[in-house]
Amino acid sequence: DKESAGLVSSEGAGMVLLKRLEDAERDGDNIIGVIGGVGLSNDGRGKFLLSPNPKGQNLAFERTYSNNDISPNDTSYIECHATGTPLGDTTELNSIANYFSKHEANPLLGSVKSNMGHLLTAAGMTGLLKVLLAMQHEVIPPNINLTDPIKSDSNWEGSNGMITKHTAWKDKKKQAGI
Repeated sequence: DKESAGLVSSEGAGMVLLKRLEDAERDGDNIIGVIGGVGLSNDGRGKFLLSPNPKGQNLAFERTYSNNDISPNDTSYIECHATGTPLGDTTELNSIANYFSKHEANPLLGSVKSNMGHLLTAAGMTGLLKVLLAMQHEVIPPNINLTDPIKSDSNWEGSNGMITKHTAWKDKKKQAGI
């Protein structure tokens, strides 16, 4: 939200069981999701230690999609980091817009942090759990307290896809970025 002025920290933990797909299939496990690609880039030298760097964020997208058998065009939802800080959220949205607009992709956008705050060291786990539950229940929960969404500098169409109400997720192949 344009009026956001900082993160709300909270505490929590989560746990998932990771297993090789072939083993889970062999064992007859209930498979909720499959990790199809990982792309990592530390932001490197930015304005200061906790300042996001668009180059690093773009590199993470490139590594995820070019080094794995997945396409940005199949990504229908992105669970954003969205700390609630003006610099961080704007940088993240611009990085998403720059990457996905090149591929003419318009995934929906959300962040569990609007619902429960920033779990600091467990923040990625809450995003993963939200995506898995959304896949399982075929509905993406809304962001709350989002009345005046920020826009990307390029006015990328996806900026309008911030979820503000329960949204059905009926895609046969549900692919999300976290």
